[in-house]
Amino acid sequence: MDYARRRSRVLEELDVEAFLVVNLEGTDPDGASMRYLTGYPGPGALILTRTATIPLASRTNIGQARQDAPELDWRILDWDYPSAIAAAVDGCRARRVAVASRRLGLFTARALEARMKTPLEVYEDPVAGLREIKDPEEVAAIRRATEVTEQALADVLRTLAAGATEADLVLEIEIAMRRLGAEGPSFELIAAAGAASALPHHRPERRAIQRGEVLLLD
Repeated sequence: MDYARRRSRVLEELDVEAFLVVNLEGTDPDGASMRYLTGYPGPGALILTRTATIPLASRTNIGQARQDAPELDWRILDWDYPSAIAAAVDGCRARRVAVASRRLGLFTARALEARMKTPLEVYEDPVAGLREIKDPEEVAAIRRATEVTEQALADVLRTLAAGATEADLVLEIEIAMRRLGAEGPSFELIAAAGAASALPHHRPERRAIQRGEVLLLD
C-alpha cells in the first residue's frame, strides 16, 4: 500500500497546516484512520503536516507499530496522552490543525484543546472520503476476503449436522476463515435458527439447530 500517497492526499483535501488523527480508547473504531494512513491500527496518534509525518504509539504498542509501519519514525506516546499529543502538535508550530469529528470523542477533544496553543478545526471525517475509492491492492484484498468467506461457509455447512448450536456454528465459521488466511470476521457473525431468524441482529445462542428450521447466516 502507498501510505505516503494516502497521507499526502488527506492534506490536499484540507485547507489547514496540519491534520491530527487520534486513536485512544476506541475513539477511532477499529483504528480505521490510523490503519489507512500508516498500516498500524492500534492506540496512538498521527500528526500530518506539509513537511512532516509524526507518528506516536503507546508504550505497550510501540513495538507493534514499528513492525506494522517500519518506514515511519515512531515516537513513544507518554501515559498522559492528551498532554503528550498536545505538545507534539504545538511542536509543529501549525496555526491551523484539523481533526475528524466522527473519529474523536468530545472528552478527548476538550482535553486536547485545554492543553494546545492552537484551537482544533473540526471536519466530519476527511479520511472516510478517501477510503471510498479503493486502490488496486484494496480491490484484490476484497476479492480475496470474499473467496475466503465463501469457502469457509461451504466447508462448515458441508459438515453441519442437526444438534449443533448457533454458537457452535459461528465459531466453526470463524475458525475456518482464519485457517484460510483471514485476520478475522469484519463483524460478529450471526447465526439465527427457527423463530430467531426473524431477528436481523440476533445474538447466537447455545440452542440446538433443529432439522427443517430456517437458518439465517450473516
